[in-house]
Parts: sequence; structure tokens; C-alpha cells
Amino acid sequence: MEPAKLLRRALRRLGGLVFESAAGIDILSPFLLTVANATPEEARDKITNEVSRLFLHCVENADVYHRLQGHKAFYYLIMLEWDAEDPASLLEPHSIKDLTQLFVNARRLYLRSYASGNPPTAVGPKLTNVIDNFLAIIDMVDRTHKPNILPGLNAPPDFSGDRCPWPPDYFGEFDSAMLAEGTTRKAFFGVDHDHKGDYDSIYPHDRNLPSDIRKYLCWLSLTETESNNHRTSLFLSPVAFSDHEQRQEWYSTTGRQSRFYATIGEFLEYAEVAFKKWGHRGKKHVLGLLTPWFFDIEEISAMAVKEKKAVPTVWQRSCFRAGMVILLTNKGKSRGSKGPYRLVIFKPGPPTYVRAAESSSRQDKQNQWVEELKEMVEDKFRLKKIWVGGRAHCHVPAPPERGWPADSVEASCEIIEEIMVNPETIPRGQEVRDERRFVSHG
Repeated sequence: MEPAKLLRRALRRLGGLVFESAAGIDILSPFLLTVANATPEEARDKITNEVSRLFLHCVENADVYHRLQGHKAFYYLIMLEWDAEDPASLLEPHSIKDLTQLFVNARRLYLRSYASGNPPTAVGPKLTNVIDNFLAIIDMVDRTHKPNILPGLNAPPDFSGDRCPWPPDYFGEFDSAMLAEGTTRKAFFGVDHDHKGDYDSIYPHDRNLPSDIRKYLCWLSLTETESNNHRTSLFLSPVAFSDHEQRQEWYSTTGRQSRFYATIGEFLEYAEVAFKKWGHRGKKHVLGLLTPWFFDIEEISAMAVKEKKAVPTVWQRSCFRAGMVILLTNKGKSRGSKGPYRLVIFKPGPPTYVRAAESSSRQDKQNQWVEELKEMVEDKFRLKKIWVGGRAHCHVPAPPERGWPADSVEASCEIIEEIMVNPETIPRGQEVRDERRFVSHG
């Protein structure tokens, strides 16, 4: 049976839902790619299982939906927590929002038909019950919308403090969504500029999982962002992919970890909002940690066969992430202006960071990636200057007893922490640019 027909027949077998037309239902097609020669009933069950899990995560994060007032950043969090079963099912945030809206509308249409006297069809409670729970959350937020009053997130069960609301209200929607992720919330609930907690803030390295890197970035932002007037904004997810398709391609190889890495486009969207949001509260600087890697999937698979290890294990241990920093600065004369902007890409290399430089076999791929990054930034922002390379304002070498110098992710985190602690360390002027070994690219 052709996929489109199978999908339509499967949806007709979902109880308690009325899809007004076939418009938008193709978003469900990825769920059926792994169901070969399925019957409509089997396709219905597959859709029911996947969509039920999606809505369950939405309901479990009701406090985040309240905090964000239904903002699209909520669905970035859902992408992280959903843990899709296969690459095709790893939808990007805006598609997740479209998918939930498709089923919300279908449920509302069914309920209206029932209220008008039409007899109900057999209801599959597994799906419709959880949709109804999310509908109640949506309706409550719509009724009580208070844009100037941001509720805090629920504390983890074992939290005994009283620092609420958290996170502080000067964190935007995307920041709040990242801080709301389960492991991050449990680790840092109540942490802020005045209450730094007991987190061991060592720099993550080039083989750390993205969850470890995100924890570090979240802790640094929480403890170094003091108020609405803080002029530097830190993106709280490591950036590894040019687009969502790459994130999907690496989903299985990374053991589903690729969903915890952001795309360049997501960083640029974040930066655009940070620069212009709230007028006088717009940011002067936006920075992020770049952690792409320049290996091929086939290369990792071959290494796994040779070493007789699982592919995700080999990826984590042998696919070194190439740490870099992206820093955008608004050079306009007033806060919230439309630029022009300066782009700084810290790319560690000799003579300061000999070990941190990419190996000669991967340098061409890194240079190509940086060129693509520059082009994507130029498509979004009017750039006045582009600097690449560089070193920290005050580089602190690793202690001799450690036995090896900083890798590229550690060196990049040193730069980021330096800037977050003291924005005056941001390179300015030709003399500083040359002294710190940045090369002008425009």
C-alpha cells in the first residue's frame, strides 16, 4: 500500500479524533518508515505510541509551558526529552509544534462534533486522554496569560531550598527551556548569581557528552548573569551541526546524543532575538560554544568493527569534538540597534594551543566548516568585521602534573568563561587583535 494511503487509513482508525483534511498529516510519515508492509492497524498503533509519548512529555513539562506562555522554545525542550526511536522520527522543534497542533485541532474538532450531537467513535484512551491533559494546560495558560509575570519552574523532589522563582526572570525563553531539562534542573535548581551551589566547574573536554557540556554552560550563565542589564548572553547548548538534517544523520551513530547538540541556525535565531528583544534590554554580545567533529559516519563504523565495540561508544571516545567559540557583537551606537556586527571565531591553534589544533588530516574539513559558518552568519547579520583564530586574554596552561595541555573544547571554555566573568576581555581594536593573534577576514 502506498505510504500516503496507509497514513490516511491509519488516521481514520484513531478514535476520538477528527482530522478535517489531509493537510499537514504528512508530518507523520517518518513514523511509518520503520514499519515495513504494515497494515492500517499496525500503522495506527505505531502513530499512537509515538504521539502518546510526545504528549506525555508535554504534560510532564506543564510548568515549563506556563513559564514560557506557550512560546516555541517549549518544543526545543520536548525534542530533547522525547528521545525519538529513529533518525527520521527526530523532528525539529517547529515540526514538533506543528505535530502537536495537528492532534490538538483534531481532538477539538471531535469534541465539538460530539457536543453538537454526533455520536462518539470508540475512543482510544491512551492517546486521547493525554491530549486532553495537554489541552487543559493550553487553555489554562490562554486564560491566565500574564506576560509581565513569569512563574518559576517546579523544584525537583529532593530540593529543600526556598529560592523561587527559578530561573530568574531575566533569562529568556530559550534559556529557560534549556534550564528546565530534567538533569539540568535537578543539578542547578536555585543556583543564580548570588547562590553558586557546589558544582565542580571544571572545563568539559573534547570527548564529553553534550549533557556534560550543557551543564557547564548552564552553570556559567546562571552564576555570571546578574540582571537584565547584563550585556552578554551565552547560548546554553553546544553547536555541532549546520542544519537539522545533519543532526538526524548522526542520531544513531551518537547513540541518540545528537539531539542535545544545536544547529548553527538555532544559535543565529537565538542571537537575533537577544540583540533586539526588550529594546533597552537587548544584548551587546552573544557567544556560543562550537563543538563540531570532522569524522565521517563510515569512519566511525569501521573503527567500531575493528575494535569490536558499539558504534556510539567509539563515537564518544574517538570522535574528538573540535572546540571553537563564536562571538557576535553589536557595533551599533545604541542597544537594540540593527548593527553592524563584528564576528569573532576563536579557533585554537599554534603557537598557544598546539595540542588543541585539529590534526592535519581534518584541518581542511574544519576550514570549510568555518567558511560555511561565516556565510550563514553573513546571511543573517550585517557584518563589519570578521576575526578568526586568536587566544585567551590570559591563558592559564594546564598544571604540569596533568601531563598534557588543554584540548580545543577546554581552551574554548576558557575563552567563554573569561568573557562571561569579565566582558572587558573581549578583543577590541587592531592592536589587541594582532597581539592576541586573530586574523582579519573582512
